[in-house]
Amino acid sequence: MDEETNDFKDTSENKTFLDSKGKISKGNLEDSSKEKLFNNLIDTAEIRLFHVEIILFQFLVLFLNGIHMTTMSALYIPIQNFYSLNDFDMIWISNSGIISVGVGSILSNYSKLVPSRLIGVKVFTFIILVTNIIIGMFSNIYIFIFSRIILCISLGIVMLIMNNILCEMLPIKNRSLFMTIASLGFTSGCMFLNVMSLFITPNLEIENLHILLLVMSIPAFFIWTVFMLRMEDSPRNLILNNKTDEAIRVLEKIIQRRVAESEREILLKEINRSSNNSLERKLSSMFQRKFIVITLLLVIIWTANSYVAYGGYVVLTLVKKEINKNLNPNKLSNNDVIEEVNYNKIIKDTLFVYLISSPGCLLAGFITETKFFGRKITIFIGFLFMGIFCLVGIIFEQNFCLFLGLSTFFMNFTFSGANNYSTEIYPTKIRDKSIGFLYFTYRVGAVLSQSGAMDFYKAHYMLPYYVFVVICIATSIFTLCLPYDTNGKPLDIE
Repeated sequence: MDEETNDFKDTSENKTFLDSKGKISKGNLEDSSKEKLFNNLIDTAEIRLFHVEIILFQFLVLFLNGIHMTTMSALYIPIQNFYSLNDFDMIWISNSGIISVGVGSILSNYSKLVPSRLIGVKVFTFIILVTNIIIGMFSNIYIFIFSRIILCISLGIVMLIMNNILCEMLPIKNRSLFMTIASLGFTSGCMFLNVMSLFITPNLEIENLHILLLVMSIPAFFIWTVFMLRMEDSPRNLILNNKTDEAIRVLEKIIQRRVAESEREILLKEINRSSNNSLERKLSSMFQRKFIVITLLLVIIWTANSYVAYGGYVVLTLVKKEINKNLNPNKLSNNDVIEEVNYNKIIKDTLFVYLISSPGCLLAGFITETKFFGRKITIFIGFLFMGIFCLVGIIFEQNFCLFLGLSTFFMNFTFSGANNYSTEIYPTKIRDKSIGFLYFTYRVGAVLSQSGAMDFYKAHYMLPYYVFVVICIATSIFTLCLPYDTNGKPLDIE
C-alpha cells in the first residue's frame, strides 16, 4: 500500500451510498451488495486531487486532439504552398489523419497492440511526441504524411482509453459536468494552434511553418511526462482484468479510506458475477437486441456531429476569404496588400470562433445533470441550435464568424452530451470496444465531410453550410428517438 493510503480510516459502517436507481441511502455497505457495492463506493466519493489529475489528463489529451485535428485546416495555405500541393492532395492528406484517429480507437481494444491501458497511454503518447518532432524537423512530404498517420493512430488509442478511464472514475453526481470540463481541451488546443500561428506565421507565410510544427510538440512532451509519473487505470477495468489488489489500491485513492475486509469480500463476489455474465467482450455485443436501436441512433448522432464539425473547419479559411472579398469589393485592385491583411484577419476570425464556442462544453455539463434536460434533451437542443445559428450566419454574412461561433458553441454542447450518454449507456465490459467503434464512425463522418464540403464549396462558397443546417435539424429529430436517458444512473446497473 503506498503512503497516500496509510492514513485512510475504515469507515464502512453507516456509510451513505447510492442505490441502483441513483437515490441516496444510509446503512451498512455490506447490506448494499445487491445494489453493487462498487458503484456505492465510487459514486459517494468526494472530488479529490486524484480526480482533478485524471480530469486534467483527459483535458490535455483532447488539447492534443484539437491541435492535430485542425492543423490541415488552420494551416491549409502555408502547408499547401510549402509542399506545392493542390486541393485534392490537401483533402486526402487531411482525411488520412482523421481516419487514422478512428483506426487508433479501434486498435486500442486489441491486447497484442495494447496489452493494458496504462502501457497504451504511456507508449503511444511517447510515439505522438516523437512523430510530432519528426514532422517539425523534416521537410519531405512523404515523411510528413507517414509521421502524421502514425501520430493520429496513436492519438486515437490514447484518447479512447483516457475517455473511458475518466468516466469510470467519476462519481455519478458530477460525472457529466467534469467530463465536459475535460472536453474543453479540444477547443483550447484549437486556440493554442491559432495563437501560435498568429505569432509565428501571422500572414500564413511558409518561412516559419516548421518552427510552428515543432512548437506543437511541446504539449505532447508535457503530457507524456505526467503520464509516466502519475497515470492510473480505473478500478472497474482492473477488476474485469482480475487485478484485484491493484484495483483496491486505486479505489482507496478515490474514496480516501481503506477498503474493509467485509467490503473486499463483497467486491470479489461482484467480480465473479461480472465476469460470469452472458455479455461477451466483443464488438458485436453492442449490436445485440438490447443495444441495437441505441447503437444505430448513436452512429447517426456521432456521424452527423463530425460531418458538420470537420466540414466546417476544412472550408472555414476559404469561406472567410470569399466573405472578405465580398465585403471589400473596391480594394481588389491591390491584391498583394489585401491578401496579406486578410490572412492575418482570417486567423483572428478563426480564433474568435473558438473563443465563442469553447463554453459550449461547460454549459452542457451543467444542463445534462438536470432532471428536466438530462443527456437526451441536451443533444436535441444542441443539434437544433447548431442548425439555427448556422442558417442565421449564412443570411447575415457580415457577421458570419459571430453566428458560426454560436453554432460551434452548440456543436461542442452536442458532442459533450452525446459522448457522456454513449460512455454511460454501455457496460464496462464492452465500453472500450463500443466507444472505440463510435469514435471510428465519428472519423468516418469527418472524412466524408472533407471531400463533400470542398465539392459544395466549389459550387457555391456558402453551400456547405446550407447542407449542415439540414443535417443538424434532421439529426435533432432522430435524437428524440433514443429510448431512455442515462442521467443519474450508475454504471453497469442492469
